[in-house]
Amino acid sequence: MEQSLGIMKAAVRLLSDTMDFTDVVADYLSTTNTNFTVIGIIGPQGSGKSTLLSMIAGNDHMDMYRHYAFRPASREAVECCRYQSQKISVYVTKSRMVLLDCQAISSASILNHMLATSSLDGNRSGGVKAMDLCRGFTALSGEIESLHLIAFLLQVCHTVILSVDWFVDIDVIRHVRTAEMLRVTPTHYSPETVKYKPNRKINFVLAHQRAKSEDFQPRNVKNRAKILECLFNDSQLDIKGGISLGNLG
Repeated sequence: MEQSLGIMKAAVRLLSDTMDFTDVVADYLSTTNTNFTVIGIIGPQGSGKSTLLSMIAGNDHMDMYRHYAFRPASREAVECCRYQSQKISVYVTKSRMVLLDCQAISSASILNHMLATSSLDGNRSGGVKAMDLCRGFTALSGEIESLHLIAFLLQVCHTVILSVDWFVDIDVIRHVRTAEMLRVTPTHYSPETVKYKPNRKINFVLAHQRAKSEDFQPRNVKNRAKILECLFNDSQLDIKGGISLGNLG
């Protein structure tokens, strides 16, 4: 008889600062039941990723922020342009749905934090040249880390949501396409930890947050759907789902 699983009250970190798996989520996962759905979300900072995942997890927009499955950024954090999500957080619902919240793509706040940390290390090493080298390496490693996180989500998720607060940022699309190429390459995780299936289809959903009424005009929806088809023409990501505003009219 399978042991009863705990009920999560809020999301927990799946990956540590050193990009290792944490064991916090182990009490909420079953080793025998494989009937589950994994949904991940990516996007720029402040695009509503954590809020959208909380709604999927069962929260209501009237709930207090502290009761959300994924804690959204506070007003103070938004005003200071400070990031909220770090690495990847996970929440397991009662219906065996696993939700993964990824840190922001190309976040200036995350990069600033990493540069501040590297500056301290550079000062300890001595010299301005050492500090400049640390900053350059940190900026590059931060970009690579972001690509690895997205590549990991593309490997383990059934559906990946790209949350944007306006139609599309070509730099974000390029970031996703680059991460898609990396998902077939073993990264920090061993084959025993993650089984790679490079040809597996992943549902890729673009969620336009803070959309205005003109964004729902049939002509605009169809034109944007065509743009997305061109951008992901040779992609393994499935952007032509059965439910889409692009199929209306």
